[in-house]
Amino acid sequence: MLKVERCESNDREPIHCHYANQIFAQPSFIELDLEREILRADYSGEIGNGVPSDVWNNTTIRWPITPHLSAGAINAVLDEIKYLAALLIAESEIKHVAIQRRDQT
Repeated sequence: MLKVERCESNDREPIHCHYANQIFAQPSFIELDLEREILRADYSGEIGNGVPSDVWNNTTIRWPITPHLSAGAINAVLDEIKYLAALLIAESEIKHVAIQRRDQT
């Protein structure tokens, strides 16, 4: 079952992060974790173009968004796409492989 992690922050731009000595803000995104079935919004903690292994290996999908969204706007987007995210999870080969691995142990 898909879990939507809503943004509960009172900050004006809760997914905006600009590290010292960096020219640009960190990339912000909506993320769908196909294995854990979680939909959320966040920013990248990686400096440069690095990504976590789950993103690199396509078990987590990221879509870029502007970091200048309010919590209300972020939650509205998450609510609007949660049905499509659930469809992606249902059709994902990742989920089927994870179930097979669990059943084999």
